[in-house]
This record gives sequence, structure tokens and C-alpha cells, in this order.
Amino acid sequence: MKETRMVKMKPRHVADASRFIAEVLGERRIVTARDLKDFLDWDDDEVLLLVAETGDGSFAGVAGVVYESWNNTGKIEWIGLIEDLRGQSIGSSMLNQMVDWTRSNGGRKIYVDTGLHSEKAIAFYERNGFSREAVLKDWYYDGGDAVLMSRRTAEAAPARNNALTAARRSRTLCCHDGVHDVSLPRGDQGGASADTALYTPYASDEFRGDQSHSRL
Repeated sequence: MKETRMVKMKPRHVADASRFIAEVLGERRIVTARDLKDFLDWDDDEVLLLVAETGDGSFAGVAGVVYESWNNTGKIEWIGLIEDLRGQSIGSSMLNQMVDWTRSNGGRKIYVDTGLHSEKAIAFYERNGFSREAVLKDWYYDGGDAVLMSRRTAEAAPARNNALTAARRSRTLCCHDGVHDVSLPRGDQGGASADTALYTPYASDEFRGDQSHSRL
């Protein structure tokens, strides 16, 4: 197992992260370097952007969650890892950091959507405490359906009264292709593995076209 560490995204990560989101997570039409740069200007209690790095500092994965102050919840935008790191519980660690961050902001629940037929991604989230809430018909730009999933954050801190501006809310990335298809490593049918590309868009080749942004 390669040595890895999780750090907050910095400007130096934007090029690699935007490329990964486009090529691996399937967000070509939505996520761009400009989107990520905009997120970096947000306050620390409005968005959490994580990057996984190997021991030599190489980019290995990305995850992001936005805090929705209007209803005190977190919305996972994407989560994914390079293929070599999938199935080592790194993805689960990233997911738990986003849950903890949402709770520390006063969030009562954290949400994610993924392709309705992305069985591996759905199984990953369920094994990490998420449950299905609703089916979203014609949810993605290509007409694909999604399943909305959520997890309670348990002991949440007092909710803050600091609503995001309308402009910022409108900039929230839309997981149009299953923003969170946790694709477990090939052959790994279960367990919240840290190397499942959690970005629900397209967790793995077999999920391409299935609208999701998770590859773990």
C-alpha cells in the first residue's frame, strides 16, 4: 500500500484535480479549473476540498462537499481516487472527513446522488451509513436517473446562521452524472474501500455513462 496523506486543496492542485474530475469522474461539461478556483475563494465553513497525495506529493484523488446553510446539510460534489489506491479504505476515510466537517458546521445530514443503477457506488455508500431517500427521474444532463442518498451526522454542533450568498449557491457544482458513483475497485464488490473512486460521475470504466461522481 502506497503512503498517502489527505490535505486541503491548494491552488497548485487545481490543474490535476480538474483534469481528474473531467477524465475519470466524467464531469467534462460541468467541472472546470475555474469552478475549483472559485471554490478556493469560499470560506472554510462553506466548502471542504480534499486532495489525496502519495508520499512524493503526487496527486492521487479528490473530494469535495458544500455546506448548505439554508437547511443545515452537506452536499457531496465528488470523490475519487486513482486506480492504484482504490480498495484500501482511503475513500472511506475521505468520506468520513466530509461527514465530520459537515457535523462540525452544525449540519444534521449529508447528501449525495449517484446513478440509479450504479450498484457498486450505492453499496459503498450504504456500507458507510448512507440510506436511499428518493429516485430522481431525468436528473442528469443526458436524461439519466439518480438515487438520492443521505446519512445523519449524529451529534451535530449548533447550526450556524450564515447563509451562502445567492451567487455562491448558484455556483455549487451540480453532480450531473451521478455525482457520486462510488465505483469500488474492479472485482471488489463491497466494503467502503478508501480507494474506490468516489466521485459519483463515473467510478470506473464499467460505470461510464451511468451518471455518477465516485471512484473508490
